[in-house]
Amino acid sequence: MLRRNNVLLLLFTMFVSVGCGDLLGLRDIEDPDVKGGGAWVPATQAETIFSNLEKVFEERNKEYYLYNFVEADSSAFRFEPSPAAAALYPGLFTAWDLQDEYAYFASLVSSVHADSVLTLEFSEITLNRDMGDSADYELRYRIEAGHRLENTASLFSGRSYFRCVRTGTGTWVIQNWEDINSTGESDWSVLKASF
Repeated sequence: MLRRNNVLLLLFTMFVSVGCGDLLGLRDIEDPDVKGGGAWVPATQAETIFSNLEKVFEERNKEYYLYNFVEADSSAFRFEPSPAAAALYPGLFTAWDLQDEYAYFASLVSSVHADSVLTLEFSEITLNRDMGDSADYELRYRIEAGHRLENTASLFSGRSYFRCVRTGTGTWVIQNWEDINSTGESDWSVLKASF
């Protein structure tokens, strides 16, 4: 009886081993965590924030939009609209915080047709000042949004200044953001106010 059980156990082990392939072997290397279809790159360099923002727009990923901003204390975030937008929308940006930032982006994403474009492109990214745990950038942007709102532009462009800070975990986030209308067209501040 014991011999029969040993034979059955041996046959079962061989069957499982053959059926499962390399049961205890190493797995193939997988790509990094994929969020929303594209690889999310932790911002271990401040400039990574800008490529992550471009990806968030392309992927229309509302959840990951806020990953680019200070998270510990929403009062630490400051957005200063372009002077033109501040005049057009008095008081709207006075207490603008991360909840407003998320609400505008979520509304924008919801308003863009599934088969329409939503892109953000940065150019002329210039590091103005590097202070170790913070860095100031100036850049140009262009946003194209195929949204459903009538009487609202679909192209937005201008310049912005960003103060990026390093968090306790070593990743970089946006703390301060100043928008500047340098083209005479609708700018990012107008986009935020519209949604």
